[in-house]
Amino acid sequence: MTSEPTSTELLAETTRSLAAMHHNQVHREPWPDFDAFDPTAYPEPVRRRAAWHWMARARAEHGSVLQFSAVTHALTRARAPVELLGALARLITDEV
Repeated sequence: MTSEPTSTELLAETTRSLAAMHHNQVHREPWPDFDAFDPTAYPEPVRRRAAWHWMARARAEHGSVLQFSAVTHALTRARAPVELLGALARLITDEV
């Protein structure tokens, strides 16, 4: 008779993938040279559209933090496995 896999075993690959994704996002080297960017090289309508899209993305990221936090809170109260909570925590930090 085979036993059921543990939550650690079930989440191992996902946890590794999320950890790698998080590391690549947070520790990217080198960062772009933001000071070298010349916004005047682009027409104002293009800059306005880019600013609007950037703002929309920021709102979506902010909303994702709230949603992942709510899910993490609910799963914590339900005593979900710590490995699952850790994976969700990585998702939250990826959004910030």
